[in-house]
Amino acid sequence: MSSVIGHLSANKAYSKRKKQIESKWSDRGTSGLKQRNKAQSKNMDKYLKDTNLLVTYGKDAMKSRGFAQTTSKTRTSRVKKKK
Repeated sequence: MSSVIGHLSANKAYSKRKKQIESKWSDRGTSGLKQRNKAQSKNMDKYLKDTNLLVTYGKDAMKSRGFAQTTSKTRTSRVKKKK
C-alpha cells in the first residue's frame, strides 16, 4: 500500500517539474526547444531514479532525501547554530 503512495508522489513530482519546465521554455523559440528537451530528459531521469528506489527499497524509499523532489533546493539543517 505504501509503495502505491510512493508511486503517486513520484508521479506528482514528475508532473509538477514538467509543468515548470514547459512554462519556463514555452516562448523561447528553437533554442528554447532544445533546452526544454534537455530539461525534460533530466526530469525523466529523476522520475526513473525515484521508481528504481521504490522497486529496490519499497516503502522505505520515501524516507530518502532525494525522493520526489520538486525543486533543486538543498536540504537545510534542522540544528540551530549557536550565536
